[in-house]
Amino acid sequence: MRKDTFIQRKNYSIEFKRQAVSLILVDMQPVRLVSKQLEVHENTLYRWVAEYEQYLVIFLNSFIVSDSLSSS
Repeated sequence: MRKDTFIQRKNYSIEFKRQAVSLILVDMQPVRLVSKQLEVHENTLYRWVAEYEQYLVIFLNSFIVSDSLSSS
């Protein structure tokens, strides 16, 4: 008889994600180390870093566009 099991997806707060990304990008800790310390899969951390970098590019682009519009 087989018992169905479901893996429950963990939900992390925005602040937790921000701190994890900061450890990697600001403190320059290896993803593998942060993964072990925080018990978060390495691929999840790589995704968070990519999302942060994408958000940063969008933010900077919008800032540059608004700055160029105001100086025209």
